[in-house]
Amino acid sequence: VVFAVLCSAVQAFDVPFGPQPGDALSGLWPAPANASASGAFLCLSEAAFKVSVKSTLSPPAVERLRRAIHRTEAKIFTPAARPHLHQSVAAYAASPTLTALAIYVTSDDLTLSRRTDESYALSIEGAPPAATLRAHTVYGALHGLETFSQLVSRGSGLRGKCSAVINASRLAISDAPRFRWRGLMVDSARH
Repeated sequence: VVFAVLCSAVQAFDVPFGPQPGDALSGLWPAPANASASGAFLCLSEAAFKVSVKSTLSPPAVERLRRAIHRTEAKIFTPAARPHLHQSVAAYAASPTLTALAIYVTSDDLTLSRRTDESYALSIEGAPPAATLRAHTVYGALHGLETFSQLVSRGSGLRGKCSAVINASRLAISDAPRFRWRGLMVDSARH
């Protein structure tokens, strides 16, 4: 019943799902507080794309980020990941290639409370394109990595230099959780 209500609510508001042609931001959920995107496409090559942490952090913080980076890379380069491409494969092949995402975190405090700063800023700019994720805490970086993974589209015809794409060549996103606490209760014991 709950699922049916949620589905009808989404249909009532006509919420688009997945990337729309020429719009890198339409597939992001939840929608970021501030976001802008422009330009054509960026290719990501599974062989060349690397995510790196550019901050000096404690070993537990580095390990938490390392696991999140591994999940993100697996998510964006898995063939089932967002297979909604709206251009021919040839249109992507001529696009510039994004080869790295640099992560900067200012605090290695892993304490998670209602006062933890989970904000982040994600940007892609320059020629050649460079992606940067800045966050005050590891938790902000985790949110930023999830947003980055949602920007990437993967298609069955994409290979080699362009095994995934982002539908923008310039991008600026800044976001933070809108509420101090979040929760969801699904009572599966009742039908």
